[in-house]
Amino acid sequence: AHRLLELTPLEEVGTGRLRARLEEISRTEALASPPEVFDWVTRFWATEFGQQLKAAGPARVHRELPFLLKLDDGKGFTLMLRGQIDLLVDAGDGTARVVDYKTAKQPPGGLAAYSFQLGCYALAASRFLQPGVKVQTGISFLREKNPSPLFRHAPVGLEATLAGHARALVQAQLDGRWNGLQENRCEALGCGYVYRCHPPENRL
Repeated sequence: AHRLLELTPLEEVGTGRLRARLEEISRTEALASPPEVFDWVTRFWATEFGQQLKAAGPARVHRELPFLLKLDDGKGFTLMLRGQIDLLVDAGDGTARVVDYKTAKQPPGGLAAYSFQLGCYALAASRFLQPGVKVQTGISFLREKNPSPLFRHAPVGLEATLAGHARALVQAQLDGRWNGLQENRCEALGCGYVYRCHPPENRL
């Protein structure tokens, strides 16, 4: 799904040729995409946001941008973080939007579980853009019938906050101590690392 969204020709969005072009791209890229993946991608491009991307044009729509981000908490701790932005759209009016694709349903907590990830994307995007550009970050949950992205504004003091979280993560790895949320909250978030904070031996 990510690769098809990256390679979709914007001029085909909103036309009757889109599905055929996606199938052609899948064959060319040897993706062996199942039918539901084409459904996810075509639904995304059919949203109002997808139509806006077509109108914005390739010069403002940047897909799969790799980044290397330095986090600094101002107290002597720094960390280099490597990642990739699925989609960055520069509106050209002093605002920009970052979108991450998830091949999942929207969780009950909305974007809450993705705060750290979205914060990193917002900070990385700011390095690609002109100073002063306001960045919104969001997620498109591709399995939803309407995969229009949910957005949030980047909070103030983002770098120090993210660096603080990263420092806590590194310290937890060193100590082997993971002081997280209550187990039922972790399960509700669908976290894949429940075993870190709640090892199986502690559940007996």
